[in-house]
Amino acid sequence: MEPLRIGILGAARIADRAIVDPAHLTGARLVAVAARDTGRAEAFAAEHGVERVHPSYADVLDDPEVEVVYNPLANGLHGPWNLKAIAAGKHVITEKPSASNAAEATAVRDAARERGVTVMEAFHYVYHPVTQRLHQLLAKGELGALQHVETTMVMPPPADEDPRWSLALAGGAVMDVGCYALHAQRMFAPSPVGRRC
Repeated sequence: MEPLRIGILGAARIADRAIVDPAHLTGARLVAVAARDTGRAEAFAAEHGVERVHPSYADVLDDPEVEVVYNPLANGLHGPWNLKAIAAGKHVITEKPSASNAAEATAVRDAARERGVTVMEAFHYVYHPVTQRLHQLLAKGELGALQHVETTMVMPPPADEDPRWSLALAGGAVMDVGCYALHAQRMFAPSPVGRRC
């Protein structure tokens, strides 16, 4: 089987853990990267073995060797660039949230279906063996009926100027980290068994 050929939109810090390390472990090729600052893209490419640097995100999408696009841009740019990648016929691995609102998420889903490409939102824990095992136990009823799901997300706060807090870029606590707690609840309890506020 041919290795995956990945193009990266941006030189974000999360790319190291989220796409570079897994790519090196699986033999995938890091074909291209672009960033708003070309110098930063060049440094990223040199450090991580990316084959080439493009002057723009659009050029990464136009690269015929790129088959999968990794999108770690600011939250508010996920939906628009995911749609552009889909229109270019690329599969997409996107950081969360995949879109800024329900209408944008629906557009991404519908475009991917129409174009026949896969879009994966990077909730990495979904693929962890412990998560998989918990799904098996719940599906078999080995833990009994689900009565209550409670989630907590704890992390050090980012700096005030961090774009993850920018409401204009679809940031904020829920969009940045709260979505993990909500996603986990929906994953293990897809239908609410009750509400308490």
